[in-house]
Amino acid sequence: HLARHSDYFKNLFFKNYADSQKDIIPLEEVVPADAFQHFLELISGGNRLNDEVIEEVLKISQMWFAEVPLEKAKDYLLKKSNLVPMEKFIIAEKYNFSDLKNALFANVETVADMNALLPNQEVSDFEPETTTLIAKRLLEISGIPRPIPAAPVAPEPPAEIPVAPVQNIQEGIIAFLQQELHRTREEAERERMRSDRIFMASKRSANQMEDGSKDSEETPSKKFFDFSEDIDSELYDGVLQVEGRLFYVMKGHLARHSDYFKNLFFKNYADSKKEVITLKDVVPADAFQHFLELISGGNRLNDEVIEEVLKISQMWFAEVPLEKAKEYLLKKSNLAPMEKFIIAEKYNFSDLKNALFANVQTVADMNALLPNQDVSDFEPDTTTLIAKRLLEISGIPRPIPVARVAPEPPAEIVPVAPDRAREALRREIRRRLQEISRHLDPNLLRDN
Repeated sequence: HLARHSDYFKNLFFKNYADSQKDIIPLEEVVPADAFQHFLELISGGNRLNDEVIEEVLKISQMWFAEVPLEKAKDYLLKKSNLVPMEKFIIAEKYNFSDLKNALFANVETVADMNALLPNQEVSDFEPETTTLIAKRLLEISGIPRPIPAAPVAPEPPAEIPVAPVQNIQEGIIAFLQQELHRTREEAERERMRSDRIFMASKRSANQMEDGSKDSEETPSKKFFDFSEDIDSELYDGVLQVEGRLFYVMKGHLARHSDYFKNLFFKNYADSKKEVITLKDVVPADAFQHFLELISGGNRLNDEVIEEVLKISQMWFAEVPLEKAKEYLLKKSNLAPMEKFIIAEKYNFSDLKNALFANVQTVADMNALLPNQDVSDFEPDTTTLIAKRLLEISGIPRPIPVARVAPEPPAEIVPVAPDRAREALRREIRRRLQEISRHLDPNLLRDN
């Protein structure tokens, strides 16, 4: 019976031959007798669990991989135990009882409830699912749940179907036909106006293109680095085509910054021999221009191009552009906090996330930072930041800061007048000399 409930006893009784032949087998582990009594009762169909013995029963049940006692102990904690919420929470966290944790957090209605539930422990030391529960519940208590519940849409009342009297059927038909004619005319007018708007927009676009071409002829746009055919032929040994634009590059330089280009230029023999290599990936030409500038020492990043640059930098495993893009987001970008957060979450920029959460001082700040997304979909370090910051904003930080103890003031030194001090010193010297002389041999003093 014991062997069916625990592999520990299966090995002890039937595989450890020396022990199995003993009349009495002492359990080597430190097992309280009372807890073992309850363990035996649980696997035999009984259940006298109480709050005094529950932790020891859980300990030996887990130690012996006994599922039945573990489940019964969890059920007791869920339904019958009178332990305070924090005690239950510590047990649930230790034994990873998800059902118990969910039940405990479901009962958290206020910040005070949360404070009573959580032990004085660093938030990052909790299990990831626990951190998610803390963050999710505090967002709900603060009135900024994630995801934001969709507002219920009231069903439209069914349209009333008028029933005309028999004598007015002809008049009703005429009125209906007039309404249809009026509606058809209105639709035709709207379509005509829409066509006019499209025509005018096309005309304006054509005019702007003409103006732009004139401007470009007069004042050609200048880039930080020129990768066009105008550069010296000694400064490039390869040509890349992106969205129809040609970029003249040094293959070795690109290869040093990205294994993608190393493989493209030096391992993919067919492509490496082409005069012009077309990048097959969907890469915006403007983003590629910025990418080349970043690996060449330039930096003209802006909020319009940052996401595309990040995308291709990650796609090509190029560390230098990624780091420069992250630094730009940290120091120069004017994107809204939520936009930065989405990027930081997508590319796992921990430094950027830490900086964003450091600026969260209120619930409104947190609401402005987080997108409408389920908390469990965030990265584990993100949920930890959410939980930790909300605990601080709510006035119940974890861990609780230790109150600083003011140092004791130094003992006051009372100055002594110089003459009195010298006199006291002389008296002390004379007293000690007299003490010494009493212990000396008188004959020795006489001989000297």
